[in-house]
Amino acid sequence: MDTGPRQVLHEPRRGRGCMVVLGLLVVVALVAGVAGVWVMRQVNPGSPGDEVAVTIPEGTSTSGIARLLADEGIVTNASIFEYYVKFRGEGTIQAGDYLLRENASMGSTLAVLEAGPQAPPFDEVTIPEGYSVWQGSGLPVPGNTVTALDEAVDRFTTESISQVLLSGQLRSRYQPADQGNLEGLLFPDTYRIEEEDTEATIVSAMIDRFDQVAQEAGYDDTESVTGLSAYETIIVASLIEREAGIDEDRAKVARVIYNRLDQGIPLGIDAAVAYGVGGATNGTLTASQLETDTPYNTRIHQGLPPTPIGQPGRASLEAAMNPADGPWLYYVLAGQDGHHFFTDSYDEFLEAKDECQAMGLC
Repeated sequence: MDTGPRQVLHEPRRGRGCMVVLGLLVVVALVAGVAGVWVMRQVNPGSPGDEVAVTIPEGTSTSGIARLLADEGIVTNASIFEYYVKFRGEGTIQAGDYLLRENASMGSTLAVLEAGPQAPPFDEVTIPEGYSVWQGSGLPVPGNTVTALDEAVDRFTTESISQVLLSGQLRSRYQPADQGNLEGLLFPDTYRIEEEDTEATIVSAMIDRFDQVAQEAGYDDTESVTGLSAYETIIVASLIEREAGIDEDRAKVARVIYNRLDQGIPLGIDAAVAYGVGGATNGTLTASQLETDTPYNTRIHQGLPPTPIGQPGRASLEAAMNPADGPWLYYVLAGQDGHHFFTDSYDEFLEAKDECQAMGLC
């Protein structure tokens, strides 16, 4: 029998196997540690930044809210925040306005969201199409741009807004050098008014917006299209804004205005007459008002009024540059939906006017 020493072959393999397992455990631990540190940095990224006003629309899902906050720089990672809300959230997130901080911790952000919507840290004012600045009397009247701004912002007053409008320091690129009136040059839109905004910054924003839209509509070259200056074409757009009841009629109203100008026929637009006497531009004018001789009485005077009579919107600005083709000289309201009947026959106009009065529309 061989009693010599025997080699042990299995123990070194067990040692190497243990080392491999240990190495894998170390790698897993390192990866987990790095991942954990990365996740924690997403959850608590550091010092919060500036405040940001965020509006969460009705019906937005958790993932949608997470993407919105990531886009605004409130959270650093939308996916992590979505999981954070699911595992840590205790309530629902309501639609509404919130004031949040950029780069804030997810815990503090979620706490603000679960507390519910906050009053927005800004005011909003909507200037509808057709609103005027002054009326022809030179004084603001209810239902115009000045009073809308005054009522929207507590710190603004009719006097402070009027002072800015009359200062002559804020001007549109389409405003003639000898024209100090900003009527028709303040774009009708919704404007957000921050705490630091002044009357001048808001009026300037309205002018800038108007210039942008007018330029997009081709007002840098109106003479080759309408035969009028940019400012005169803006006056036409303001008349269209007041006269057209539906979008489909705007280009036709534009054509009637141009046809009458070409033929030397007074425009006969009562909205301009109303503007000139300083009254509201809606409703029936009295016989005395219709006969009042002001530069805006387009029944008496041929040609355009001296200024726009309100703020034209994009559709009217575009219609003034793109009039429909047609021989029309007259139009009459023909339906409750605001559409008009157009004709070049005076007799047809009179018949349509009788029908309008019979329906109680005129």
